[in-house]
Amino acid sequence: MGNIFNIIKGILFLIVGIILVIVPYPKFKELFPAAPAPIVIKILGAVIVFCGIVILAAALMGGNL
Repeated sequence: MGNIFNIIKGILFLIVGIILVIVPYPKFKELFPAAPAPIVIKILGAVIVFCGIVILAAALMGGNL
């Protein structure tokens, strides 16, 4: 059962990271007026995508996180 939660968590991380990378900065700035610079948002999105990949890989390999 815990493995299912890790897979769901990995998928959520991937979705959030991809959204941060893809969404144009002006649209993001409308939703979050105190947002940092655009490059920070894109780097943060890439880091979150990487974390999602690592979580999914560990879950699919049978590791416990």
